[in-house]
Amino acid sequence: MNWFGRSVVRPLVTVVAFVALNAPVIVASLAAALVAASSIGCAPSRGAWGDREGASPATIYLYTDDMAYIVPVTVDLRRDRAVREAARLVVEWPGGGALRSPFPEGSRLRSVEVDGTVARVRASIGDGALDESGIARAMEALAWTLTGFPEVKRVSLVAGATEMGPAPRPPFINHVGPKAWDCSMKVVLWFAYRGAYLVPVTRFVPRSAFPHVSAMQQLIAGPPDGATLARTIPDGMALLSLSVEGGTCTVDMSARSATARPAGGAMEDLALQSIVLTLTEFVDVRAVRLLIGGKSDAGLGGHVILDAPVMRGTINPTYPGTN
Repeated sequence: MNWFGRSVVRPLVTVVAFVALNAPVIVASLAAALVAASSIGCAPSRGAWGDREGASPATIYLYTDDMAYIVPVTVDLRRDRAVREAARLVVEWPGGGALRSPFPEGSRLRSVEVDGTVARVRASIGDGALDESGIARAMEALAWTLTGFPEVKRVSLVAGATEMGPAPRPPFINHVGPKAWDCSMKVVLWFAYRGAYLVPVTRFVPRSAFPHVSAMQQLIAGPPDGATLARTIPDGMALLSLSVEGGTCTVDMSARSATARPAGGAMEDLALQSIVLTLTEFVDVRAVRLLIGGKSDAGLGGHVILDAPVMRGTINPTYPGTN
């Protein structure tokens, strides 16, 4: 059972699956050539839903379709009601793609009230059932999403006559592997899901004087056996050196194996993003300069060439109906 299941979920309630949103959408695409710019994860061209006047980007949290991992995605929300819209998308996100709401079909958002620093989310319940772990996932997604707004510190969920919470922002995201021990440190690694999304995973590893190196080694090693996540670093690539100076982390890696299967521009994009997201989890890193065999004009496989440091950018930009 995850952190919410242990510390927040009290009663078991009945919940069901949700109705798809009635919003027009246009499928967006990411061009690999854009990755050669000085930031990553640039948002795709927006359809009618994303072009709304007064909208700005925000992060909401959904689940992979196998309900194994929580995933941050970037959407555009109306600034004058961003908290409510964020909660509505978590509760009512349309299914059928790689991502889904933790709430089953038929669930609808009724209201969101912010009292002090607590956001109270009221949702209607459909005709299905949600077990204790499902309730924990719903609370976790709402807490990650709504505590991203500065006015919200804790979140409660009201379903029928039952109220769960209030819960603060969870301490870890997608924790896998051993729990923390006295001589351990936390690293957050970003792996691929279905070749389209990057998912953060928290691991505890032996404490090191070179935590950035430890994180890169863990990223290269890939996700745990049996995970539905995928390694992003091309076969044969190894870490040669790493240094941090003035907020820029310079990473020198060996070239990919000559026998490795071609990855294509989209997978090279994900590999680059996973490196940048993993290393910018450290507070002393604002940008990443990637070298291949000491060369700054080389690439991960021929599609993504970088000759300048890359900053953390928009994470998993998407719109309802495009996942």
